[in-house]
Amino acid sequence: MILQTLAGIRAVTSILSLKCRQLCDYALHRLYFKRQAFFKLNTISNNVDNPDQRMTQDVEKCTRILCTDILGPVMIAPFIIGYYTYLTYTSPLANESLSTPLEEDEEDAIKEAEIPL
Repeated sequence: MILQTLAGIRAVTSILSLKCRQLCDYALHRLYFKRQAFFKLNTISNNVDNPDQRMTQDVEKCTRILCTDILGPVMIAPFIIGYYTYLTYTSPLANESLSTPLEEDEEDAIKEAEIPL
């Protein structure tokens, strides 16, 4: 069951990464082709080569890191917390009392310290 959950989360983060990449690429390329910015960048500036390819590669890296490396563990965390909470709740130590019974000397000291009303 845990492996199925991890595989499902990996699939969801991969699909989310692809969708985010598609949206970011579309938005950046719209800005790039707006008002002939591509023409100015390719002809006037000689020190930048393949700006559209660089944008696409940077978006791919950014969305992969965001969706798979950051969002994946964030999605897994509630399941891990719930699993270990359940294990702690059902463990035999959780049902036992954590306090130890008082020894006779300690009980006598407590009785002597009480103030009669």
